[in-house]
This record gives sequence, C-alpha cells and structure tokens, in this order.
Amino acid sequence: MPVPGRKMKGHFWRATAKGAGFLVCWVAVIAVFSSVSCLDRPGFLGNQAAFWRLWWEFLPLLGTLLLTFLFLRLVERNRLDVPLWAGFGPNALYGVVLGTVWFAGPLLIAYSFGVYQIGAGEAVPFFSIWLLACFLNVVMQEYLVRGYLFALFQSAFSAGIATAVTTVLFTLLHGGAFSVGPIAVLNVATMGIFVSLLRLETGTLLAPIAVHFIWNAAGGLVFGIIPLAEDYPSILQGSFEGSPLWSGGEAGLEGSAIVLIVNLLLIAFVSRRIRRRKSA
Repeated sequence: MPVPGRKMKGHFWRATAKGAGFLVCWVAVIAVFSSVSCLDRPGFLGNQAAFWRLWWEFLPLLGTLLLTFLFLRLVERNRLDVPLWAGFGPNALYGVVLGTVWFAGPLLIAYSFGVYQIGAGEAVPFFSIWLLACFLNVVMQEYLVRGYLFALFQSAFSAGIATAVTTVLFTLLHGGAFSVGPIAVLNVATMGIFVSLLRLETGTLLAPIAVHFIWNAAGGLVFGIIPLAEDYPSILQGSFEGSPLWSGGEAGLEGSAIVLIVNLLLIAFVSRRIRRRKSA
C-alpha cells in the first residue's frame, strides 16, 4: 500500500524538476539567441532602433512559445493546457478596463495631490513599432511566468501554490526593484498576485496580457514613468515630487505606496469575484 507522504514528496519533486527544467531550457535558448551574432543583429533590420527592439523582443517570445509548446506536448503529453482565446471578447474587455483602472488610478491620485507633474511632450518616430515591441515583451513575460509554469503548479498542487511560485519568479525577474526599496518590491509582488488572480478568474492569459500591456505601454511609452529597456522612448517626460513614500523616489510610480494601495484593492476585488463565482 503506497505511503501518502512519499507519494506527495515524489509529486513535489517531479513538478519542481519539470519547472526547473523549463527555466533552464529558457535561459539556454535566450543565451543562444544573444550569443549568435546573425540572430542578435541580423543585417536586414537596418539602423532603426525601433526595429532592433522589435527583433530583440520577438526572439525571446519565440523561444518561450516554442518551449511552452514542447513541454506541453512532450513532457505533459497534452495533460495540461495554456488557454489564450477562450472568451476572447469579454476577457479582452475585462483586461482593458482593469488595466486602465490599474494605471490611471494611481497616476490621477498622484497628480491630484501634486506628487506627479506632467512634462513636455515630443514625437516618437515609429511609435507603432515600439508599441508592438512592448506588446511582444508582455506576451513573453506572461507565457514564461503564468503559462506552463502556472498550469504545472496549479495541476500538481493548488492555485495558491501556483500563484505563490509564479509571483516569486515574477518578482525575481524584476530584480531592479530590490535596489530601489521595499515598496517597489512589494509593488512588483502584489502586481504578480493581482495578475495571477486574473489568470485564475478568467482561465486564460488574455486578461493578464491586457492589463500588463496597458501598464507598460501607457507608463513607459506614453508617460515615461515606468522603466522599460533603456532604449525605449516615451512621448511625455513627467516628474515626481515630494515624500518618497508617495512619489516613489527614483523609482517613480512603481516605487510609490499609492500603487501598493491600488494593487491591494484590485487583489481584493478579483479575489471577491473568484469567491462569488465558486459559491454560485
């Protein structure tokens, strides 16, 4: 007769090995893409920075999607799935609405209290290409963190474990927050929880991609207050003033306690919707 403790222990190590294997393969693929010159800087792209950035975001996405497909088919043998298109219209709209609230809420609060000042604007050549590059980066992050790995740990353990593991990974991937301060780290962590709860509520990656994209595109490309890769331009150049607790100091909006409060409210909102759906 099998011993339950041993069975759970073996289950734990199998899931951990699969997750670690996926991450090791991902790092290896990214390293290959970065080290092969004909892939890293192909001549057909010309000299436009926007097209370089689009290519540099496309390659990691391609590698992530390929690895996700291989692990789902060969390792999991189709026992797991990472849905994207289910309920496309409602989930896309839901993500856009929540993403707009998530970004505009803290920004309007900061502006109302004089913490944020709008700066001068300037035209950004090839803005649509930069926007597409930003979108590809978000899709890559969501598939990496809340794609196969989330499905793996949710299936092997529980939704809570999947949320915890992927939130830790998401926070570590944004390691720059640790050099800024504890509020910035908490903001990244609570963002990870919020977006993971969206993944649980909707059952797809669509809403997480939508909210994440609005945050990065509006904050980075439009207002210039969210740190993206250093070569990304922005239309506006705003500034934060006052107490670092509310202004975020050097981190700007992502280091502000205003964002932390809004993140916690959104977590409570989505959690309540999940509980109501379960009890219905």
